[in-house]
Amino acid sequence: MSREGDSPLVEVECREDVAIVRFPSKMFQRAETEALQGKMEDLFLRGVTTFIFDLGDCLYISSEGLGTTARYWKFCRDRHKGRMAVVMGENTDPEVQNLFEIIGLAAVIGSAVRPTVDDALKYLKTFS
Repeated sequence: MSREGDSPLVEVECREDVAIVRFPSKMFQRAETEALQGKMEDLFLRGVTTFIFDLGDCLYISSEGLGTTARYWKFCRDRHKGRMAVVMGENTDPEVQNLFEIIGLAAVIGSAVRPTVDDALKYLKTFS
């Protein structure tokens, strides 16, 4: 397990070949999206193509956060043959979960929405 250069807005923890992305502020909005972009580019350049967006403690997600999640999901699937899971557990604000449902992102991601990071890791290893 290793930690990438963390910022106050985005933390990245690597477990084996999976990058786990967390948002310490419990918010995923424009500032976090901008901080995430550089981290993701660096990970892609290093060949990391399997990710978990940990929204397990997320209290708010903006349209930028939703769009970024969808964009990286599609990018991993279509261009890099990667995999991605999203953690939404009992501490995820219900409004965040509802937004994923309303815009159809939960249906697109499907069974890759998992309740814990460990469950998401197990899912990604099983279906990789």
